[in-house]
Amino acid sequence: MIRILALLILVLSFSSLITCGQKTDSHPTSKPTKMQKRANRLANEKSPYLRQHQFNPVDWWPWSEEAFAEAKKRGVPVFLSIGYSTCHWCHVMAHESFENEKIAAYMNANFVCIKLDREERPDLDAIYMRVIQLLNNRGGWPASLFLTADKKAFFGGTYFPPANFQHLLSEVAKRWKENPESLIADASQIFAQIGNSENKKAAAGLPSADLLNKVVEFEKGKHDSVDGGFGIAPKFPRTTVHQILLRGSDKEAQKMALFSLRKMAHGGIYDQVGGGFHRYSTDKQWLLPHFEKMLYDQSLITDALLDAGLVSGDRYFFDIAQDVLNCIVRDFSSPSGGLYCAYDADSGGVEGSYYVWTKTELDTLFKDKARTLLDARFDISADGNWDSEELGKVTILRVRQDWPEVAATIKLSVTETKKLWQSVRQ
Repeated sequence: MIRILALLILVLSFSSLITCGQKTDSHPTSKPTKMQKRANRLANEKSPYLRQHQFNPVDWWPWSEEAFAEAKKRGVPVFLSIGYSTCHWCHVMAHESFENEKIAAYMNANFVCIKLDREERPDLDAIYMRVIQLLNNRGGWPASLFLTADKKAFFGGTYFPPANFQHLLSEVAKRWKENPESLIADASQIFAQIGNSENKKAAAGLPSADLLNKVVEFEKGKHDSVDGGFGIAPKFPRTTVHQILLRGSDKEAQKMALFSLRKMAHGGIYDQVGGGFHRYSTDKQWLLPHFEKMLYDQSLITDALLDAGLVSGDRYFFDIAQDVLNCIVRDFSSPSGGLYCAYDADSGGVEGSYYVWTKTELDTLFKDKARTLLDARFDISADGNWDSEELGKVTILRVRQDWPEVAATIKLSVTETKKLWQSVRQ
């Protein structure tokens, strides 16, 4: 049965690892629909993510013993949706499915529906993300799972388009009515596998040198020698891999990691103007990112960049690390004293609009050497390098020449050129 469910996930699920974030309020709390005039149980929650769903026609419960008692009383499974207030694909699934009256009515009739904020309960998120990774070999948010009344998941995926989600709801409800014991058995088997895996990891202790060498060889085999990175698109920074390669004694592996980090810092995944890294690149060249910025990504990448600087002695990696830290202090700091978790990929409801440019905009803003610097440093043209459905032909700033070449083009010293660039950035 588990194999059948896993196949269904692969058929219906949208994509690989999907995560995203926002500081801004471009996805405000949902508005009441025609049928849902009053707020549901989520209206009284502290979590901004849960309150975003307070007017969904879905009869949401927060995570609570009462919710699972209700599922046991009704004899129905639990649908658990995990996300967070800054998650792009969480918002998409909410608009497409959870605000859909027909889908919501089916959910209410056949499931007890629970909303969980992963930032509020990372302990629970970690457990159920393990289920999704076990079934899919990948994970992400929104996490969409089906549970028994004793909190064990028997099925899980990430984002589902509305038609696929309706089919999935129907299949799970049908199988639960026909043979709930088989799904309960699947749930027990899944959680037993997770428990066995955790026990093996605990017993194994620290990884051996031989195991680390095998990891290095494995990752070297996945290295993209043209564009950097390890594996195929979508490409994530994968900072842990870079640090393993940098901290070992394999010089070839170190060169691969340094090459990869430099390619990322030159690409569109790095915010060339504001500093900081976007979540991941949708293409192999690191050009077109999913534009959210997450706080923990900045921290992890900074750590890897500092390792790269220490290994290579190249000041460039320290400069990028400092730039990322400046971004955190400037953009992620809250007036109340804390740090924002993330920035949304969307600006004004359109992904990436804050970070892209047109040639006309740049021509209007800059003249003379400043404008020549931009053309020398970045990949700028009238046709742009990204044809966005909402924005048209726009440019994502991507480095095409290093500073010595740029300086030669604008006939200034490297120091003067970098100083001019700082003025242009501001």
